[in-house]
Order: sequence, then structure tokens, then C-alpha cells
Amino acid sequence: MKLLVAVRTDVQTYLKEEKNILNESNKKDESTDVHLHSWWPEFIDALCYLPYPDSCRERLVLSLRSYYEGKDEELKALDEFERDYTPAKAVRWYTRDTFLYRILNRALRQHNVQLCFLFGFFVRDLYRQLKEEYEKLKAAQLTSTVYRGQVMSLDEIQRLKKRSQYGLAVNSFFSTSDNQSVSLGFLRCSPSITDGLAKVMLEIELDTRKNRFRPFAPVSHLSEFSNKNEILFMTGIQLRRVKVSYNEDEQIYTMKLRLKDDRTVKDDADFHNLSARKFLKKCSDMLCDAINNAQEVESVGTIFGELIDLFPAEAGWLKISEQECLDQHFDIYDFSVET
Repeated sequence: MKLLVAVRTDVQTYLKEEKNILNESNKKDESTDVHLHSWWPEFIDALCYLPYPDSCRERLVLSLRSYYEGKDEELKALDEFERDYTPAKAVRWYTRDTFLYRILNRALRQHNVQLCFLFGFFVRDLYRQLKEEYEKLKAAQLTSTVYRGQVMSLDEIQRLKKRSQYGLAVNSFFSTSDNQSVSLGFLRCSPSITDGLAKVMLEIELDTRKNRFRPFAPVSHLSEFSNKNEILFMTGIQLRRVKVSYNEDEQIYTMKLRLKDDRTVKDDADFHNLSARKFLKKCSDMLCDAINNAQEVESVGTIFGELIDLFPAEAGWLKISEQECLDQHFDIYDFSVET
């Protein structure tokens, strides 16, 4: 019960006004990350491979039922999710206009560890469906361009303009269309933009002949809306900026991008034929390495605390792994520890 109360509090704290995802919050909400050596993509990788207990969906439902108390429409959707969700329906649920994609993507953009663990099984299911479709796309060796209209902060746009020689990682799942007019229509119909924000058209060059990418694929046949020509990208996918321009008449930035070779992509074969415990150990090692490489020592306690909550039977060796992770960090960076 203590855990459930803590999770409910976390949901309520960070998801106020979740219908308007551009509202200010206690955490920075950014769609991209220019620090390609961040620990965050490997944290998401670990979420995709964790051997989640069957209780994870119930844990999410109970937490959101408390958050949406008194909201009949949301509770009705939550009842349906509890009753009918299966891993094979992950993309369909993501593309529905419900709490799932709004809360999940905000948690990802804010690097909210606790909420991402809460949605971890759903992230895993989305990854698996996208990976299956991506393998079909890669086999066809296609090249194309897809489009996405969205609102970004001017600070983020300026930061991206300065980093043409590097790349950027997308912090959330995101949908695109192979029809530019669809994305342009979205921008033209968007409400008036407030100070500090701007409309942006992303044009992304795809080339499936290269194979070090996080998965992306057309999902219209899996989607709630089969006529949208939607191409869905996995969170963490890396892009390289080619050019940024601004149309004064339309008041729209156009940002041309192409997929960037991503050498952090995991090989699924490394996880074949592992027991649940070995799966969990491999994921905890992956997290520890990523945290230490990025000097994110403050995240160690939160991450291992969530792992212990999910896998209480493994608490003994997980606590040892947490301490080993901290010891490794201080050995690497030669920090002094006050006693």
C-alpha cells in the first residue's frame, strides 16, 4: 500500500493538466536530447527487456484509477484497458486518444524514472511490435521522407541549430506521416502559439538499408486509425540535423533531419534463452554501466528502488548490485565520500 500511495502521488504531482502537455511542470519537458551519450536511451533499452511480473498492468491501472477519480470518460477507457489489453494491441492502444500516449510521452520527455517504470511493460510491448514491423521494412531496403508537425520551444530550436555536427535523440515515441500536407495541415490548424514556442515541420530522411537504428515502421494496419499513413518511431531514435529554415509568412520552422547510425542499439540475440533472473541481472548491469558513463549517480537509488519494488524476491542481490554500482561510480571518478 505504501508503494501504491507513493506512485499515485508521483502521478498527481507530475501530470497536472495532462490534457495540455505544454503546461509548465516541475521537470523540463523537451522533445529532444542533444546529449547522445546520456544514460537515458539505455535506461529505455532496459525497460524493453525487463521480465515484468504479471502484476504490472494491475499496478498501472490502480494508480491511474486513483488519478482519474471522478472522470467518467477516462475511467471507462481504463476499464477497457484493464479488461482487453494484450501485448498484440500495444500500438492500437498507443494510437488511441486516451491517457496512455499523453502520460507516457510526457514521462519520457521529462526523464521521469518512476513513471517510466510504471509504464515499463507497455514500453516493452510497443518496442516488440515496432521491432517486428521494422524487420519487414528493413528487408525491403526502402528510402523515403516522412513528416511531423509539432510545437517546440525556441530555446530548444536554437540549441539544435547550433549542433549540426552532432546529433540529437528523440525523447518520446513519435508519429510521422509520409504525406507532408497532413503534417502541414496540423500546424496550420494549431492554436495560436504563446511566447517562447514555435511551430516546427520536421522532415526526416529514412534509409532502411542501414541497420543500426532503433525501430520505426508504418503502423496503420495496427493503429486505431487505419487511414493516417502513420509511421511510428521508437523513443530514443537518433537523428542528425541537416538544415533549419524559417518561413516568415507561415511562421513555421522547417528542420531537415536524417537518421543517425546508432551504435548503442542492442542485439536481441543477446537476450535469447535467458532465465528471468539472468534477464534481470543483464538489465541491472546495463543500467549501472549507463549511469556511470553519464555520471548520473543520483539516479542509482531511484532505479534500483523501482527494480526492488517490481522484483521483491530478488531484493537481496539487487541491493548488492546497487552498492556495487555506486562503488564503481566513485572508483571511476575518484570522488570522495563523506562518512
